[in-house]
Amino acid sequence: MKTLNTTPRADGFHMPAEWAPQTQVWMLWPERLDNWRLGGKPAQAAHVAVAKAIARFEPVTVGVSAGQYENASAQLDMPNIRVVEISNDDAWVRDTGPTFVINDSGEVRGVHWGFNSWGGFEGGLYAPWNRDEQVAAKVLEMERCQRYRTEGFVLEGGSIHVDGEGTLITTEECLLNHNRNPHLNREQIEAILRDQLAVDTIVGCPRACTTTKPTGMWTTSVVTFARAKCYWPGLMIRKTPTTHAAAPPWRCCKASAMPRAVNSWCTRCLSRARCTLPKRSAPGSIWWPAARSATRRYAWPVPT
Repeated sequence: MKTLNTTPRADGFHMPAEWAPQTQVWMLWPERLDNWRLGGKPAQAAHVAVAKAIARFEPVTVGVSAGQYENASAQLDMPNIRVVEISNDDAWVRDTGPTFVINDSGEVRGVHWGFNSWGGFEGGLYAPWNRDEQVAAKVLEMERCQRYRTEGFVLEGGSIHVDGEGTLITTEECLLNHNRNPHLNREQIEAILRDQLAVDTIVGCPRACTTTKPTGMWTTSVVTFARAKCYWPGLMIRKTPTTHAAAPPWRCCKASAMPRAVNSWCTRCLSRARCTLPKRSAPGSIWWPAARSATRRYAWPVPT
């Protein structure tokens, strides 16, 4: 794997939208006992179901630790699924894996961001996280992709969302958090995003609708891009939070500032094509019984 000293923008590469054509999907196998209940078995069953559903349409690669390799291989025994051994600290490959970028000729490279477990020693989920730091490099090595490395800059892949045409949305609550890049200000962070993803417009949502701990208030809890019809440059769907009697009320109220930022983006979008901002209700919160979550720092509900 070759590490480049240039930037994707300088080399004519950009981050594509999620609906752009792709060759495969990467996943990581869950097993942490302090994150996944019942030894991770319900989470593993959910991952198997997702992997097999995707594999009906495109190849899937699942990274698995050495200790879980035999177990995962047995459950993922399907022609379109590849199981590879990759040591990791947890299964959040959207955050720890590389951000793939492409050019007009279809060449694929990867951006390897820094990762500190969503906050390091100031609110992060676990320590150490050194194996997660290595995931992006290992994925790019296996895919024979050249790498851009952002030394000293922490970013989780799930904290950003692009339309593939120059616009990025994120939450200020995540990227401007002091436990990510305290040595950088807003302008410096935006400059890095523009160089590494080849975007021009950055919409910073003030807050997420709900506390997406530990990921640090992802933008997709507020708004997301969607491709409605081929002649639309972009469609943004704003999510309306579902309240709960026990939920912190400010979490939903603060999100009221979000439409102003999104609508300013739509003004630019509408000047070149038809763009709408429909509301969609976000899934309601799932509240764990105290007895179930008492022995877990974070308990993640998994559909059964």
